[in-house]
Amino acid sequence: MFDGVKGPASLFTFVNDILKNYGGDLIDASGKPAFDTPATVAALKTYAELWKFAPPGTAEYSLLDVPTVMGNGIAAQAVAFSDFVLGVDKPGASPLAGKFVYAGIPVKEGADPKFASAEAEPSMIAIAAGSKNPKPTFLFMQWLTDKKQQATLLEAGKGGVPIRESSWAAPVLKDAANPSLFTAMKATLDVAAAKPRLPKYLEMSDALSGIVQQVGLGKLTPEQGAAEGQKALVRICGEKCTL
Repeated sequence: MFDGVKGPASLFTFVNDILKNYGGDLIDASGKPAFDTPATVAALKTYAELWKFAPPGTAEYSLLDVPTVMGNGIAAQAVAFSDFVLGVDKPGASPLAGKFVYAGIPVKEGADPKFASAEAEPSMIAIAAGSKNPKPTFLFMQWLTDKKQQATLLEAGKGGVPIRESSWAAPVLKDAANPSLFTAMKATLDVAAAKPRLPKYLEMSDALSGIVQQVGLGKLTPEQGAAEGQKALVRICGEKCTL
């Protein structure tokens, strides 16, 4: 299962976990709308097939619901964010805790490995340009991201999503009871990328997530979805969707 409710999260679950692994994307390298392609049609076909095995009500599930459904055993498989999984796969949180097995998002069989992609939400720690205390703020950030502090944080939380490459070697991750989670997490972060700068991101997400959802529900064919999505992008962006 996955989040199927209309919105940016469900759209980019499709784009980054399926479409890009088929060699497609919303836009081409120059930023022009590029949704009506054979790769999109093939990816939408797979997406529609997956919906047939999803629990009833998937169109109402958000990314916040996925770990709950997963933890209750309603779905046999799920596409979920690692930090949500950490709240479910622990003693007392789910009767299935310790029994889950994890893997990274696969590339389409026979596709070029360069297309490997996975949905993620890269975050950053920054100092505001208007900060009145930039120097002490920098020192705090330096302390927070220090190797020793990160090791202490991961140990206290019995795992987590590392922000340092060196943290993968920490015993709490390397010797975890279920190391497949952290292996899958690293595989995801190795290929995940920040989203392009899209001035009309919200409008694009609103229009395309609805179209992709309709394909999942069987109300549009993959070919119709690709064509409708292209029309929506051209209507919203014109010739170019990026800055």
